[in-house]
Formats: sequence, structure tokens, C-alpha cells
Amino acid sequence: AGIVVFLIGFVGFAVSLFVAIAIPYVSIFAKSFFGKIGRVQAISGATHCALFAFLTAPILFFSTPPNDISKIDE
Repeated sequence: AGIVVFLIGFVGFAVSLFVAIAIPYVSIFAKSFFGKIGRVQAISGATHCALFAFLTAPILFFSTPPNDISKIDE
């Protein structure tokens, strides 16, 4: 479960970071108020996803016990 959570969080972090970097290069958003709001929202989304990927995922990964394959046949 921890690996899936990490992948989801990391993809969200990467996409939000890309949006935060790309907004100033889009001419319609470069100097408008909505571009500034969008960039702040993308940065906060990237921060949230980074915390989710690098804090929550390891907690889930290390607190979940591994599956015992020998108990499947019982």
C-alpha cells in the first residue's frame, strides 16, 4: 500500500511542480491575477503531494506487516 501511495503522491508532486514552473511561460497567465493564483495553488498542491509522498507513504510502508505466503495454502 505504501508503494502505491508514494507513486500517487510523487506523480501529483511532479505535475504540480511542472504547472507552477510553466504558468509564467503561458502568455495568457503570465501577468494576470489568475496566473498568480494558479501558481500559488500549484505550489501548495506540490507541497501537499510532497508531504503525502515522502511522509505518509513511508509510514504506511513500514507499519504494514509483510504478507506471509505460507498461510495462503491453509
